[in-house]
Amino acid sequence: TNDVCGLGFFPKPDGFPPYCLGVTCLTSECCVEAPQCNAEVCPAGYLLKRITFSEYGCAGYTCRLEECCEASPVCPLDFCDGDGSKLIKFTNPTPNCTNYTCSTQDCCKGAGVCSASVCPTSYGLSRAATLGVVYCDSGTCRPQECCDLKPPTIPVTSVSLQDLDLDEGELGGVITWVPPVGDELRSYYSVRVGSSAATAGLVGNTSAANSSFVLPPGT
Repeated sequence: TNDVCGLGFFPKPDGFPPYCLGVTCLTSECCVEAPQCNAEVCPAGYLLKRITFSEYGCAGYTCRLEECCEASPVCPLDFCDGDGSKLIKFTNPTPNCTNYTCSTQDCCKGAGVCSASVCPTSYGLSRAATLGVVYCDSGTCRPQECCDLKPPTIPVTSVSLQDLDLDEGELGGVITWVPPVGDELRSYYSVRVGSSAATAGLVGNTSAANSSFVLPPGT
């Protein structure tokens, strides 16, 4: 009968035997021990509760999630912010942690590092990436994070000035040149005037689509 099974035991789920072997029924003949909470009860995203469980086991033949488990902590979005070489693994959702306290292994992954292989033709590593390690916003670096347009190496040719300023020691007029031939990318030309390339002063910039520049009078 059911009263044979005390605390921590349940009647055998497949029914009692017709008769007991002795004058008094034994617990082992009629009952099964109540199951105990363990980590196997807890699915992904849950951990075994940090409490002292009842010595009498779970309230049924099978332990329930709410009896044994608590939700595991979730990685905070700013968990990896203190280390530029690390990125949060996910932003929505962030992963559950494997312990009661989140770890770097749970929450963070390595950030990409700028290298010359990221840069397309006519681009090279930025000054910052040349001088030190530059980490990227994801595991794979993008050219705009790592690269700058290379300074052109092919010069313009046939530079000439039509000087229209007749005052002594002054220049003014139209400077023309022949653009270089090649696949180097340019965004603008800088126009400098001086007695040598080393001492020439900047007088202005013009679009790379132009091949002339108006030098102001009195230059």
